[in-house]
Amino acid sequence: TLHGGPRSYGLAPRSARLTLRWSIYTLALFASASAAAAAAAWALGALKPVPPRQLLADLTWFFVFVGFAEELFFRGYMQTLLNKAFTKKYSSILGVNYTWRQGTLITGVFFFGLPHLLTGVNPFTGTARVTPETIMITAYACFLGVVLGVLREKTGDIILPAALHGAIDAAYNILAEATTPLISNTATFTALFIFFYTAFPRILTEQQ
Repeated sequence: TLHGGPRSYGLAPRSARLTLRWSIYTLALFASASAAAAAAAWALGALKPVPPRQLLADLTWFFVFVGFAEELFFRGYMQTLLNKAFTKKYSSILGVNYTWRQGTLITGVFFFGLPHLLTGVNPFTGTARVTPETIMITAYACFLGVVLGVLREKTGDIILPAALHGAIDAAYNILAEATTPLISNTATFTALFIFFYTAFPRILTEQQ
């Protein structure tokens, strides 16, 4: 806001129709997957009640303070600046023909993804460990960071990336509280698979 360029940093959509349609689709997809997982957990007797206040707090945290805030910083601010410095271009991603830039790759991998290795480091307790789980989470974050960056390039804003980022984190963590890790992982990755199979290529090839 101080820089006077909300559109430059992804706060205003280049195509409101494209952004809103696919953001709604993404939210509906993860909500449906979460509802189906909760129903399955209930049928199996594995559903634990989550108080409404806790559910509201979780949704606010993951969509506002994680999804929106992180996308504003990483994809809106940092990626915007790095793409001005690193101008090399790539012609495709995940088999879809779409031109995207090196600054997006650098942001997604080095600034967003790799720092997840530090989740096992706590200087206050003297803990410093990197487990196989940490490595898997970091690899996933690197991949997702690039995908979110490419979506930001396509739409020109951070709205769709923020919706996807928030939906992934909210679905996984809330279901982990209410069900089991297996159900939570299955529901989240099923929704992600459907997103990449049905939505991702169509978003990148859609005319604006």
